[in-house]
Amino acid sequence: MVRLTLEAFAASLCLAIVGFAQQVPVVQTTAGKIIGKALSDTTYAYLNVPYAQPPVGPLRFLAPRPILTPETERNGSTFGNSCIQSSLNANLYRRE
Repeated sequence: MVRLTLEAFAASLCLAIVGFAQQVPVVQTTAGKIIGKALSDTTYAYLNVPYAQPPVGPLRFLAPRPILTPETERNGSTFGNSCIQSSLNANLYRRE
């Protein structure tokens, strides 16, 4: 009985802490719902927002296609993947 009461107290404390945390609004875009991050009390950032389907397979050399709206919310609090760059090509463009 005491353990159950302690677990209930801990759960309610966690919910209270989460409730006091700064809430970042979820925005609805054509790419689906995106969760951002707070930069200050009045400024939010939404990163990693796709603008088109990835150009892979048959879409490789075509114009950008509209993004397919996902069913889940996208995490926009961090940057997405960067382009692959090789340091091997650094010497290809130097003057002789």
